[in-house]
Amino acid sequence: MAALTPSNVHNSYSYADDLDIVDDLGYDDIDDGYMGKYAQYVEKTHQNREAHLRELFVSEQAYVGTLQVIQKHYLEPLRAEAKNQARKFLGMQKIVCTDQEVNALFTNLENVYEVHREMLSLLDERFSRLWGPTQITWDIFQKSLPKLTVYDQFLREYPSALNTYQRLIKIPAFRKFMESCQKDSPCRKVSFLYLMKEPLHRISAYASLIPLIMTDTPVMHPDHNGLRAATKCINSISLHLIERIESGDNLWQMAQLQSSVLNIPNIFSPTRKLLLSGSMYRVNTQTQSLNPNVAFVLEPRTFLLFSDMLLVCKAKGDSGQLHFKNTVELRGMDVRNKSYRESNPFNVLELSPINAAQDEWIASNALIPLNAYEIRCNNQEQHAEWYQMLRKVLSDVNQTATAVTTNGSERTNDFGRVSTRISLISTTSTSTRSTKSTEDGYSFPAVKTPTSPSGSFDLQSKPKRNKDIVVLPGALKQAPNLVGGIYGGGFGLGRY
Repeated sequence: MAALTPSNVHNSYSYADDLDIVDDLGYDDIDDGYMGKYAQYVEKTHQNREAHLRELFVSEQAYVGTLQVIQKHYLEPLRAEAKNQARKFLGMQKIVCTDQEVNALFTNLENVYEVHREMLSLLDERFSRLWGPTQITWDIFQKSLPKLTVYDQFLREYPSALNTYQRLIKIPAFRKFMESCQKDSPCRKVSFLYLMKEPLHRISAYASLIPLIMTDTPVMHPDHNGLRAATKCINSISLHLIERIESGDNLWQMAQLQSSVLNIPNIFSPTRKLLLSGSMYRVNTQTQSLNPNVAFVLEPRTFLLFSDMLLVCKAKGDSGQLHFKNTVELRGMDVRNKSYRESNPFNVLELSPINAAQDEWIASNALIPLNAYEIRCNNQEQHAEWYQMLRKVLSDVNQTATAVTTNGSERTNDFGRVSTRISLISTTSTSTRSTKSTEDGYSFPAVKTPTSPSGSFDLQSKPKRNKDIVVLPGALKQAPNLVGGIYGGGFGLGRY
């Protein structure tokens, strides 16, 4: 018997023998349908990876463009203006701002701009010249992501920057200069405050996109392991900065409200948070003393609920510009569901004193008005959301007030005076209020009191503004329905 050698083993071996062995083991041929589905999966994954990379590149271009607008059209002109303060002082001209205020307003935004400009340059070179199916990006992230630590200083100083802006924007010379900068910039319709919001969200964009790119990169792709390391890096950075990002975003919202709502008091505070905002209705019961045919009026209002206060605003004009109306004191108050005879029980919230039952007895026996504020919600979902949030806020406010009272100190509110209960509606009214609303002082010249109880009341004779809803006592079911703040739809509120 001839010995086995590599040559004769090779000569005696055939692929047919392989197939025989496969048949003996019971394996079936690979399904062509499976291969087709796998090919579709690979192609879909590749397309998703390409889409996420393109989104990253396009968003980086837009972000660098925003930072460039801030630097070229705001920072550099303001800095040049600040350097001329000595000459303007001698010429008795109004000073726009100082160099220290410029530094406080922009913090280290120049460093942020340089980091992203360099990153965009690397991405542009990779995507424009060298891009292919097996191209890598992890080296760009490895070089750029550690430099994002510049956001640590930016976010730490962001509250001071917003506070500086709120103070400077009240100066006419600074406000006029910023308006001229906005007109000269490519983003003429975007305010400086909106531009300063963009850096808050860039870290979150990376923390969202880079893991998606890694997920849609095959394990055998040369970019996969590097992207996995980049994902860990950006998640660590995001986790470190998340609290400052959320705090900065909350402060930006208050700064935006401060500049967009007319006549609003100073609400800017690092410890205050905007929790809810929405358009609802104030239930004005003062109209009953003006006309016996009017139970109350539903007045459109925009409510802003903060962690320690409730602001009431009103939209005026065709543009819907918000005007500050008043604050509702929350200390010592509770929220209840108010039921009306001809309304669904879920749609009215009543803010009233915690000891409302005792106050109501006093009011009915000693003619002392019971302070309350009623809000008509638009639907059940809005009612549930506001009810739960108001309960939480009132609980926190009352606990804080109790703790302060226990310590023997008197609490003052944000307007520098001792807090008192502010009521925009009283369940009782006197004849001294028969000509004006207690909230805003509007008179009711269009209301005509019938000469006899059986006289008809024209719903088109609106007692206040054209968006108010008139609600009639008694005959509500026969009255036209009232919807959406205009005449002609359906709330159908009545009184007990």
